[in-house]
Amino acid sequence: MISIFIRFPSVIFFFLCVVVLGVATPSYAYDEIGIEHFPNVVQGHANRGIQCSLSRNASQLFVYNDATIKGTKGLDLHFCRGFNYMPSTSCDDQYGGRRACSISYTQYPALQLKPFQKASGRDSVSCTAPQNIYSPDVKFFTGFKGCHAAFMASEHKIKSLVLHEASVIHFFDGEHWIEDLGMHDGSRIIIHGHVKIHVKKTAQLNGSQIEYADSKAQLILVSRNGVELNYSWSSQQQSKISGYVYAKSYVSLNNGSVISGRVNTQMLTVSDQSVIEDQEIQPARCEYLPKETFSSSNTDNWSIVAYKNSIKPHVENGRFRMNSLRYDQATAAVYNYLFPSDDNYLEVEFDHYAHSGSGADGLALVLSDASVPPQTGAFGGPLGYGLKPGIQGFAGGWLGLGIDEYGNYARSGGTDIGPGFTPNNVALRGSGRQDAAGNWVAGYRYIKGNHSLGNLDGRKGQAHRYKMIIDSRDSGKVFVTVKRMVGDTNLWQTVIPRFDVMQRYGQSVIPENFRVSITASTGSLTNVHDLDNFQVCADKHQKITEGIHHFEFDYAGSGSTCQSSDITLRACLNESCSKLYPRDAYNDGSLPALSVDLLPAQGSDVANWEGGTSVRFDNEVRLKLKGERAGKVKLGIAKSSIPQSGFDEARCRINGGPLSVANCEVTFSSHVLAVKVKDIVASKQSPGDNYLSFCSQNTSQEGLSRDVNMSIEYEVAPVDRSKPVSFIYQKKRKSGELFWSQPFELNTSNTKLKDVYFDNKGSAAFKIRYAEVGKIKLKARVADIDDSSGFKSFVSFPAGLRLSAYNHAGTKGDCSDTTEQCSRGFVAAGEVFETTVVAYQYDNSVARNYQESDLLMGNHVLYPVQGVDGQLLNTTLPEGAVWKEGEIKVPQAVSEVGAFELTVQAPIARQFGSGDIGKSVYLGSQAFKIEDGRLAIGRFYPKYFLQENPEWHVANQNDIAYLGQTYDSTVHQVYPMASGESSVGSALNNYRFFHSDLQAKFGVLDDTAIDNEFLLDTGAGTWSTDRKHWLLNDGAAVLKRVTDSDSVSRKDNPFNTSDSNSTVTHFGLTVDGVDPVSFTDSDILKNTVEFPVQPPARYGRMALDDIGGNSGTTLTIPLRAEFWDGSEFVANEDDSRSAFDGSKACKQVIWHSDGAITTLASLNGSGSVDNGEEEVTADQNTPAGKDTPREQVRLWSRMGNSKPSKKTGENEISCSTDYEDQPWLQYNWRQLGDEDPSTVVTFGIYRGNDRVIYRGETGLTGQ
Repeated sequence: MISIFIRFPSVIFFFLCVVVLGVATPSYAYDEIGIEHFPNVVQGHANRGIQCSLSRNASQLFVYNDATIKGTKGLDLHFCRGFNYMPSTSCDDQYGGRRACSISYTQYPALQLKPFQKASGRDSVSCTAPQNIYSPDVKFFTGFKGCHAAFMASEHKIKSLVLHEASVIHFFDGEHWIEDLGMHDGSRIIIHGHVKIHVKKTAQLNGSQIEYADSKAQLILVSRNGVELNYSWSSQQQSKISGYVYAKSYVSLNNGSVISGRVNTQMLTVSDQSVIEDQEIQPARCEYLPKETFSSSNTDNWSIVAYKNSIKPHVENGRFRMNSLRYDQATAAVYNYLFPSDDNYLEVEFDHYAHSGSGADGLALVLSDASVPPQTGAFGGPLGYGLKPGIQGFAGGWLGLGIDEYGNYARSGGTDIGPGFTPNNVALRGSGRQDAAGNWVAGYRYIKGNHSLGNLDGRKGQAHRYKMIIDSRDSGKVFVTVKRMVGDTNLWQTVIPRFDVMQRYGQSVIPENFRVSITASTGSLTNVHDLDNFQVCADKHQKITEGIHHFEFDYAGSGSTCQSSDITLRACLNESCSKLYPRDAYNDGSLPALSVDLLPAQGSDVANWEGGTSVRFDNEVRLKLKGERAGKVKLGIAKSSIPQSGFDEARCRINGGPLSVANCEVTFSSHVLAVKVKDIVASKQSPGDNYLSFCSQNTSQEGLSRDVNMSIEYEVAPVDRSKPVSFIYQKKRKSGELFWSQPFELNTSNTKLKDVYFDNKGSAAFKIRYAEVGKIKLKARVADIDDSSGFKSFVSFPAGLRLSAYNHAGTKGDCSDTTEQCSRGFVAAGEVFETTVVAYQYDNSVARNYQESDLLMGNHVLYPVQGVDGQLLNTTLPEGAVWKEGEIKVPQAVSEVGAFELTVQAPIARQFGSGDIGKSVYLGSQAFKIEDGRLAIGRFYPKYFLQENPEWHVANQNDIAYLGQTYDSTVHQVYPMASGESSVGSALNNYRFFHSDLQAKFGVLDDTAIDNEFLLDTGAGTWSTDRKHWLLNDGAAVLKRVTDSDSVSRKDNPFNTSDSNSTVTHFGLTVDGVDPVSFTDSDILKNTVEFPVQPPARYGRMALDDIGGNSGTTLTIPLRAEFWDGSEFVANEDDSRSAFDGSKACKQVIWHSDGAITTLASLNGSGSVDNGEEEVTADQNTPAGKDTPREQVRLWSRMGNSKPSKKTGENEISCSTDYEDQPWLQYNWRQLGDEDPSTVVTFGIYRGNDRVIYRGETGLTGQ
């Protein structure tokens, strides 16, 4: 009693812990170890059970002596026990800093590892050189220096593997078994691909490394005992492992050893500066697509279909209900994404719930060929993926993962024999195959499964989450893994281990792109299957935004085996087929071509496609289907390079009847009077190669004459349905001579044609003429055979198109002299004018029935010959343009100037690989070329001229001139512009190549509000072929001073500067030309425009201060460049340019102590002002040995060629020959008119201390 009481709670406790912390694994099942068993950088597991209370069962962590675990993210580590004195730097925190490691006092359950595979071979290898090891079973392998061995098999079993001194071995994709592993002194194991290495005893690394060959490598090292990493004192090397390390007993890192990866063990010791670092060594993560939570009824990312009367999948109670509680259901939901198969990695996860019924049947995750329009497979055991007798499998199915609770997925669904009835089975079936008729009635082979997973039913509340991994990153291989998670444990259990599905399973060629679907089914029992939290993670993916909605076949045939039937195929982007691919698809320049494989497939015994089943086309294509014998075929699409967005099957129309899926079944008969008629040009009689064919009855060698009833039906005649078809046929005289009958007019009522001659092959020749365009059906019946009715349609083409154009004034745009620039201007570039397109027949009459919506309009420049083509306002018919009686008006504009040839073109017939085949497309036919409409039109001229901001350059003066000073350069650029354009980057290209007589001329717009004259040489501006704009670079532009009659210049305020009293001027340009010219983009012409930046200028002068001092001394004189700011003269701080030179001077004696009237005094110094200021000096220059006089003189610094004038009674003025050419710095200093700046210098106003400097005193210095 006591023992029972003690053990019973422990059993209950064990059960509860398993439910909380792990997945209960059946005792008979083994765990397939994967990276999901390493959720953290390090973790501990139990020996048995998961209790931390039993000391021998508890996981332990020891970190000491500067060792570190990196990648913990600051979380507690899952161990039961830890070393009490772990260093404060032993773990990292969530911010990348350091902390002491902490434990959670929880642990993970130990894995039930599958039995170890022992080596049984007798081969012993002593490796000292490069070699490949192919034997999968090796007893002893010893590597020495120079060894470089590659283990080539996907599974190797080795009893003892010992590596010494720098020996190297390589393992490749696969699972390998080593009983005893020892690595020493710089030896290495290099991992390629996904590798598992199982070690029975303790794996020992002494100064050795296990490393990755590249970023795609992944290692899981599994030891049934322990893993030790030690330092090699002999080679002085550390040990390192890259990978996931699982050790049943312990892992020990010593003396600076490193594990770059993750560890799961019972006891972990990290010591002596060793490191475990979580380096995210998994292969680069795929990109997660948005999770499908089905929280609303929106299923826009899915295309949905149901077999026959099955209820379609829908959102119910926050889940995606794949099937309802009914019998014989088969449904499918296709995820609207493409997944390229080449070098891709794909994970598909979802929650599955099964409930409420009697255990039928299951759900499947399907990978299918994206080029095959999807359709659901069979109900019941095949789970909507596989097939049944008389019911096709999933169209294009390549791999189906079945979650089969009832058990028939392993027994039925393919043409092979599976393992039989297997309930609660998760299994894979392979690719489907088509028969000769294109039906998916073969393949779907059973591949493998797992039936040790417990009950899959009765889970309305508990989810089983499944994950299928498809890895195609290795060329020619597709690795598949299936996993499951029960409840919220976050622990994945491997259901089907990773394997290459391309080996030994008879898979078809890997399709270019996959689509992912979910299917579900019931049979004679019922159940509900719900889907939730669906999510895909993929390296490569593409959302299907504008796939093909469906295909339409328009069948126009009599079903005669004597002739081919005409069929038009359209690629529809919407339900009504008003939008076609690629014409109406969003085009970013990368739209792929559309190619399809047709049904019936090649080799049908009833009917075959002329030209084969593979067709590439745009929008729609005209096909021919030839009947081989009486019978039925179904029209359809077997494959499409552009995926369908949904499950819609092809729809068909027979001879103008209703459109439906059912009408895709076509019947062929052998006794129909076939009508073989070719397309024609309107109002042109056809040649005699049309004929009636009556091939069902034998005809004599001489032929036979029969009466034939004929009529027509207007299939496309939107305006004129009154024109008859003129018909003549071949007859035979008694003499045997053949002749043509008189013309008969065929209309909608029967016309009996007498004695139609059928030759010995059953053919009767005829000719037709139809004086309109459109599509007409010819109907014929042998007069005495009721069920011989046959028909065929022909298309009557217009001969060509014509173009005319008028501007808003009603002037025609025709230009007959394009080489001479056209005789007159037509409209401005970018300005709208009206074109008219007219379709005409062979006799030049208007084709009133022509209403083509896909005309193409283009242009080609004729003048100037160096010019470029323009862009048109409309290259296709604009919305709202309507055909009326064979003509249509199209508003048009040309973006360039010159003369152009406008063209209008009917839709072009193209052939893939060769492009334009020289024919037009009309009503699905490509029989003739509709001649393009062409019109030479012009002259187009600029709508307006746009000037860029002028540039006014004055060096070292902040680009501000003085009034009267020429600008160093002034740059003006004017651009010819089209209407609607406002940026000079969009300036017209062709105008520069116009003859100069046609190019605009520019002048100066004066400002009448001011008196200052502005000079700008616009005549020096040029148009040049090497640039688009008119350019003026004038080095003589000037805003002049105003000089009054007394020769005194006016002190004007600053113009166009930032000075407070500045005046804004209004100078600008004028324009003139032979074509209308303007500076504004408006209907009102404006031939003047102000400069957007006006010329900046100031009234200036140069000033010298008066000075006095002792005789014989050098006196310093302040010099300034000044401007008038509106109230006073101020130093021009912007001026570091104005020059002075003391040798360029005038001088005059005012008084002299010796009475002399001349002086030797001079100004000295030269250069330029600095921020408007500088200094010069004055000297008396007394010769040596002579006394220095006292004197007062006036000294001028010459700024111009004019010389100062003396006043009455004054001494003469003497001047140097040279002068600075800066007359704009002269000023009316002495009320004698503008003159050079001067200074009055007084030498020797008294004797005294020579060091006393005279500062000037009123009245003494002549001021």
